[in-house]
Amino acid sequence: MKQFLPFLLLLNVLISCKKKNSEPGPDFGSQVAGEYRATLVEMEGFKTKMPAKDTIDRISIKKINNKKASYNIELDFSGFSTREFGEADLVIDGSPIYFHPTATSDLYCKVDGDSIFIQYKSAVRGALETIKITGVKK
Repeated sequence: MKQFLPFLLLLNVLISCKKKNSEPGPDFGSQVAGEYRATLVEMEGFKTKMPAKDTIDRISIKKINNKKASYNIELDFSGFSTREFGEADLVIDGSPIYFHPTATSDLYCKVDGDSIFIQYKSAVRGALETIKITGVKK
């Protein structure tokens, strides 16, 4: 019986030290990271198909971690330019991945596969306007 007790203790230690599943979960950051190009910009009630003549559009999303990304959006066309940048938490609801608005930004973004939809407010000719951008991954 005395020889059986150490065996039980060793068995208990081995079972309790079993390797736990350390997978961090879905990697939303890698799924949304990349360069995108605008295909449609809506602002001040007008829709502009992109790329339009003499326009610049840069949409870049970089992974910070599995559930956080940074974004940089630059638009320059028809005498109007805007730049929006920051960081956002990523939230998944079914297939699309959403950027969660923060206290410092009202940016809304939805990434679904290679498609992206962005909406934010920016000062346009002295007034705060909603800008909507539809695009695809480059």
